[in-house]
Amino acid sequence: MSFRRSERYRLRPLAEFSCSLTALLAGVKFEAVNAIDFDVQVTDITLDSRNVCAGGVFLAVKGSQSDGRNYIEQAVASGATVVIAEAENGFVLPDIQVPLLLVPNLAASVSLIAGNFYQHPSAKMKVFGVTGTNGKTTCVQLLQQLFSILGEAAASIGTMGYGFDTNTLIDTGLTTPDAISCQRILAQLYGSGARNVAMEVSSHALAQGRVNAIQFNGAVFTNLSRDHLDFHASIDEYRQVKTQLFSHFELAFAIINSDDTAAPHMAKSCGTSTAIYGYSLGVNRVLNLSESIRGSNLVFGREGVEVAIESPWGNALVKAGLIGRFNVYNLLAVVATACATGYSLAQVNEAVLKLRPVKGRMQRVSDVQDEVLVCVDYAHTPDALEQALVTLEEQKQRRIWLIFGCGGDRDIGKRPLMGTIAQRLANRTLITSDNPRSESPFEIVSDIAKGIASEKSLELSNGYGRLTDSIEIILDRKVAIETAIELAEIGDIILIAGKGHESYQIVGDEKIPFDDSVIAQAALAQRAKYSVTVGGGER
Repeated sequence: MSFRRSERYRLRPLAEFSCSLTALLAGVKFEAVNAIDFDVQVTDITLDSRNVCAGGVFLAVKGSQSDGRNYIEQAVASGATVVIAEAENGFVLPDIQVPLLLVPNLAASVSLIAGNFYQHPSAKMKVFGVTGTNGKTTCVQLLQQLFSILGEAAASIGTMGYGFDTNTLIDTGLTTPDAISCQRILAQLYGSGARNVAMEVSSHALAQGRVNAIQFNGAVFTNLSRDHLDFHASIDEYRQVKTQLFSHFELAFAIINSDDTAAPHMAKSCGTSTAIYGYSLGVNRVLNLSESIRGSNLVFGREGVEVAIESPWGNALVKAGLIGRFNVYNLLAVVATACATGYSLAQVNEAVLKLRPVKGRMQRVSDVQDEVLVCVDYAHTPDALEQALVTLEEQKQRRIWLIFGCGGDRDIGKRPLMGTIAQRLANRTLITSDNPRSESPFEIVSDIAKGIASEKSLELSNGYGRLTDSIEIILDRKVAIETAIELAEIGDIILIAGKGHESYQIVGDEKIPFDDSVIAQAALAQRAKYSVTVGGGER
């Protein structure tokens, strides 16, 4: 079987857009404060008063951190032709000489306004939304690869950026960009030739209405566990927000992890016209659907995984160069999505053989000839860390080393939970810095240490300390990685968790260049050089 030859696509500059104020406000409820010329042509829209240009519209949204209405005069001084502001009472609006309109709950309407401006690009493509605590990036990147292999003009939007190829993604700084950027990026992708787009949809994006007017063809739910409780009031609220991807849109199909306890909530949220498919490895299945894709007879190896699949589209033995059980879940989700769009299982199975692992997602950075297996993974939640360690245990190697920390200015409650998981599942652990941001690295590791059973109190000398015989603290992340790779014995596995694909470390307000995989590869090269010099052997 052969695939259609897919043209190599690249991002082109965004085309110029303009529309009348009437077209911009189509479907939006508003109140005009002063005289309005609805035939005026709008040539730009922005949420940031600093980015206003002549002929542009400033959307003064009341956000959680700042209120855009405070910057209306600045926007007008910069050339804003029209101002659309949040209509909430209690704010004294400035007297300005340009049209001013008020929209109740403006944040929820920004996606529609931006969609009107950019001519609703999602309606012209197939857009697949992926939500869940873990696995979003892997699924999105694998979908982009898979559709490209199948001959489609496929792109992705997510944590790693947006574009047609993993190596040339443009970073936005967010898993899901703001409401205007989402529509602008989709318009740019469509103008560059994209007809399939896989998109990560975060809980923040759903709660803030960033994707309200995007037309999704299909949606995928990966799993749900503790995360972002610095933003959501509770795990129940977090789960409820996730269901919005399935309830707010006219989906052609939904792909749901039937083994996750939140699965029934997602399925119940789907519209009556949505075809619902479950995917499962038969582990505590909580959602039983007649239309399901089931995986069994898993085989794990250094080179990848093998899984037998039964599905509504037939049966197959699927092999992929991915590591671990949770990646089998991701693989099932991706296969089901492609089949739900109309591809045969045989076509998809052949394409899967050509999939490449996603950077920073259980990425093997060691070569087959290396003495140790080193993986870099984005696991930064308790569930993700546990799944990663359980996955590596199934590789049936020797000891498992874990290098991890926790991000600063984020959910404090998960830190001791991750410490407990590390003590339970890793043979050797080096606790280190992640992205400390404005917090003290010592305070972060102290929080992690609260979950570790130890008779010793945490004391550091020059950034080093020991909690138990198997758990040490090395605050310098580079030194921690080098230490593990130097001391590991032949056959050991080393998991470097938390930062994944990131090429930086955030200390204070500064982004310092730092890439776990680059540091690890250099340390592996040094180890190999040393082994040749001394004749190898266990350390």
